[in-house]
Formats: sequence, structure tokens, C-alpha cells
Amino acid sequence: MNLLMRTRQKELPSFEPAIKKPPFAARFGMAMKRHAQWITLIQWGMVGVYLFLLFAPLVFPDYADIPFSWTRLQLLAVFLFWGVGWPLIMLSTMVFGRIWCGIFCPDGTLTEAISHHGQKRSIPRWIRWPGWPCLSFTLYTLCLFLCGAFHQHAASAVMLGTLSLAAMLTGFLYANGKRVWCMYLCPSNALFSFLARLAPFSFQVDPAKWEAYQGPAERINCATLINIKQMKSAALCHACGRCSGYRDAVELTVRNPGHEILSGISKPTTLQALTLLFGIIGLGTASLFFSQNAFEPDPLSLASLVVGCAMALGGFLWGMMRLSCRIIPSVLLSWQQLSLGLIPLAGMGLFLGFVRFTLPITGIWQGMIMQALLAAAFLFSLWLGYRLVFRETRLRHVMAFAMYAIALGTLGLIWISVISA
Repeated sequence: MNLLMRTRQKELPSFEPAIKKPPFAARFGMAMKRHAQWITLIQWGMVGVYLFLLFAPLVFPDYADIPFSWTRLQLLAVFLFWGVGWPLIMLSTMVFGRIWCGIFCPDGTLTEAISHHGQKRSIPRWIRWPGWPCLSFTLYTLCLFLCGAFHQHAASAVMLGTLSLAAMLTGFLYANGKRVWCMYLCPSNALFSFLARLAPFSFQVDPAKWEAYQGPAERINCATLINIKQMKSAALCHACGRCSGYRDAVELTVRNPGHEILSGISKPTTLQALTLLFGIIGLGTASLFFSQNAFEPDPLSLASLVVGCAMALGGFLWGMMRLSCRIIPSVLLSWQQLSLGLIPLAGMGLFLGFVRFTLPITGIWQGMIMQALLAAAFLFSLWLGYRLVFRETRLRHVMAFAMYAIALGTLGLIWISVISA
């Protein structure tokens, strides 16, 4: 009898509630919030490294008999800024969202820190002007290109130092603990906002959990003034982790890299789409292309050539996007949204362009790896365009997709010439 009872007891199901561990991404997001002091140390460590690389080569003595001479330190700083730092920033944004902005960017840390001790004025209307991302990116890219900042440390120090001073001044004048500079005036804001749309890791809000939350209200300092309840896109989120776990509804999640573009949760405005086509793609491509050529005309002629090529490339892409959506008129797809399909190829092209521009790529294997990465980005953009256009299988959808593919193929051929130069 005892043996029978023991057998039946083993067969009885357990009524203890199963404890499910949250996914790794969610646990990592909560760790970011719990260990905020470590993030602070990382931020100020990056500020220290940045200031050392910016100013040390300018004051370091030039001794030819020591391994770390003034000239070598300058070359190292330029290499770390543009050959390592900038490509890694773009790559990290495409994978982890704007984590560079939220944790590692020295300008963001400085502008937020000084805003606690500044005049704390309200943000004026002229700073909120939506044209700043396009204008600041265009002007700053041209200045970097024309002054030779990618080759000379003195020019890099002037350009980067000017940005840092402008960021601190903005923080001193406006807001209290907010990153006004990062939100409205930073020249890289537009580029990062587009690349972050591809990130498979992003902080997401569960509306059902938000409404069901009955716990105490927690105060969250979102430095970029995002309406957390309405946050769906990774374009503006700086991935700092401060809001992780807020109302048990915000967590770091893993998503399909094309989800944000295909779902239409972050539809770009006309100005944002034009910034992507003419600024990020057009001007970025033209600048890197002509930076690798040996001829050196006068700065005015060079600037005119770069701007002209940027306008031509951007105008061609804009026309093809509009033509494609004209063939299939639909409220579900606009040329602005279709333009987002070009982001993978544009982002990978800029990444490889900077790597090729600053690193000596001479081996056949290195070239093959770069071309393979570019081909993968091309196929990703092609797949996004296919999913956006083919909501129905009709002849006009085939024609519309052909227009998109022609534009994408042209951009791909241009980038092949850039990285193979």
C-alpha cells in the first residue's frame, strides 16, 4: 500500500507556479538601470579619453627618438577618431540602437552635466526648428571634407572641439538635466535616427502592461524628453537604460531588423526623407568618393563638385522613389516610407567607405569581405523594398519594384566603386 501511494504521489502534477526568467535582453536592460553608477563611470571615462586624444597631440613634444612622438600621436588620434571610432559608432547603432548617444558620447555627457548647473532656460522655438538635422549634417559634413579633418589632427581638433563647445554652451543655457543639443542640433542626429531603425535590440513599451500597472509612480529622467508611453520607434531613444522596467512595461527586446520599416510605426516626414536621400546618401557618398581621389582643385570648386554630385544622386533616388509609388498609388505606402528601404545599403556603404578611407585595405581577402558585406546589405534593402511594394501581385507592383531595384542597383554600383577605389 505504501508503495502504491508513493507511486501515485509521483504521478501527481506539481501545482507550484513556474517562475519564468525574462529573456537575456530584458535582464541586460534591467542591469543597465541597476548599475547606473558604472554607466556614469564609463561616460566620464569616455570624456577623459576623448579630451586626451583631442588635446594631447597638440601639446606633446616632438622627439624623434621616442616611440610616441608628437607626429605619431597625431596620426594615432586621427586613426582612432575616423578609422576606428566613427565606423564602430555607425555599426553599433545599426545593431544596438543609439547606445553610443546614451552611454558613450562625450558631447552628450558634457551637455547633460553642465545643464544641471547652467541657466536652465526653456527651450526656444528656433532650436525646435525641424530643419536643423538636415542643415547641421550638411554643413558639418562639408566642413569636415573641405578642411581635411580625416587626414589632419589639427583640423579634426578644431571641428570636434567646436562641436563640444557648442554642446556645452547649449547645455549651459537651456533645460535642466536634458540633452537639448542631442535632441535638436547635433549634426549626427539625423544619421543615427535612421540607422537605429534597423537595430534588432531596442527598448519597447507594452501598452497592456502599462495600463495594468498599479504600483507606485517612479520618476524617470529621460534626457531626450521622449514620451515613453507612446515610444514605438528606436529612432529617438538613446538606449541609456534609465526607463528599463518602468511601470513593468518597458524592456529591452529583440526584434526583426526590418520590423520598424515594414510595420510603418515610424513614418518619416518629407523633410526627413529628403535628408536621407540628399544628405546622408547623396552628400555622404559624394564626400567619401572624392576624398579618395588624387586631384585637388581649389576648395570652392571641390565643394561645388561634391554638392552637385550629391544633388544629382539624391535627385535620382528621390525621382525613382516617387515614380515607384506613383505606379501603385496607395495610402499604405508613400515614397517617404519606401525611401527607408535604402537604409541598410546606405549605412553599410558609409561604414565600409570610412573603413576603406582610413585603413590600408590591400589584400584580396579584405576586399572580398567588404564586397560580401555590401552585397548582404544590398539584398537586405532589396528584400525591404519587395515587402513594402508587393502588397498585391499585379503587373503595376512588378513595375514599381523594378523602379526601386534600379535605384538600389545604381547606389550599389556607386558604393562598389567607392570601396574599390
